[in-house]
Amino acid sequence: MFVSMTDWNVIEQLCIASFHLQDEDVYEECCEIMESKFPKSVRVQRLLGLNLEAANDHEEAKIFYDNLLETNQSNSLLVKRKVALWKSRGEYEEALNELSGYLTSFPTDASGWVEMGETNLLLGRLQHAIFCYEELLLLTPNVPVIQTRLAELYYSSGNWEMARSMYCSSLNLQPSNNLRSLLGFQERKIFVNPFDILKILYWLFFVCVLRAEESLSKFIE
Repeated sequence: MFVSMTDWNVIEQLCIASFHLQDEDVYEECCEIMESKFPKSVRVQRLLGLNLEAANDHEEAKIFYDNLLETNQSNSLLVKRKVALWKSRGEYEEALNELSGYLTSFPTDASGWVEMGETNLLLGRLQHAIFCYEELLLLTPNVPVIQTRLAELYYSSGNWEMARSMYCSSLNLQPSNNLRSLLGFQERKIFVNPFDILKILYWLFFVCVLRAEESLSKFIE
């Protein structure tokens, strides 16, 4: 029977989902299918490593991933599994060390910066988290949720001016369906003058009206 690459991707995702749901029968069946088709694939070996994590055999899982990384040092998926392994054990410092080395080799991986920023927050290192999200902003300058998150971190650090700037930028990119930025924008510490809030509300109103008119004109056409 012919199986397309899309089908293999579905089997891989099913394997990962069964791991998270602790469905051992489905997980083992998917692993057998994948291993029989791709016996030397590191991507498939990574799936087998999940079984060690599920059994809470963290030390064996670490050794397993380390052995794979010896011959596949540039495999980002294996490094991310090690980071997840450290975090599951509550060893956040080790996770940060792993992420630091990973981002030195892959500085343009946005998900790596997010993970490092959130891990620093777990340790209460607000300024380190801000640095990570500033680096992330350079990689993804047009993603509103990143700017909103950075604005929240600035606000938590007491940097009201930068928080206001990031909230404004996020609302400019996504004026509708952006409640987090709008609520943050209305914080008393962000604005001294209450009329500034009215200005942004009026601006959002007109933007929404213009978008509604554009949608209506396209519908009529």
